[in-house]
Amino acid sequence: MKEALKSFFLVLVFMVSHSFAQTEDVASTPRLGWVTIGGGVGGAPKFAGMAVGATASYYNEAGLFSLRLAGVGKLTLQPTQPQVETQSVVDLSGMYGFSYKRSLLFLAASSGLGFVWVTENGPTGEKRSTTIGVPLELQAFMTPLRVLGLGVTISANINAKQSYASAMICMQFGKVK
Repeated sequence: MKEALKSFFLVLVFMVSHSFAQTEDVASTPRLGWVTIGGGVGGAPKFAGMAVGATASYYNEAGLFSLRLAGVGKLTLQPTQPQVETQSVVDLSGMYGFSYKRSLLFLAASSGLGFVWVTENGPTGEKRSTTIGVPLELQAFMTPLRVLGLGVTISANINAKQSYASAMICMQFGKVK
């Protein structure tokens, strides 16, 4: 939980510092839209595994608006022990954020609110639960083409049931420049 709070604090500092450092003319801000997909590693206090995510984003003078479906799941290569183990955490979140866009560079920080689904396997079978969480996301992308971006996304979801964090290598498709 301490790591999640540190991450949240860093996102908050980035967002506040960016809002004061904004020097771009709002009228010249482009309207951009794209889909981001990616994969990588992730974990929670009870497990570590693979992370995947997909985000639809729209950027204009009002900010960055995103809808994210992301999660982490445990990769089991051998039979599990007869104790309760979290197998996956998935979130569907709406987010708002700030971004910094220059010729080849795109940086962003977003947060919002979302639904979180947790699946656990144990000796009594599979148990599913749902809760509300606070998604956090940091993005750093290079946009060499008008329709393609390559970069990394660091994301997390802080919730009462099973918080998680992930790091993914991602591609953006759409109007990114």
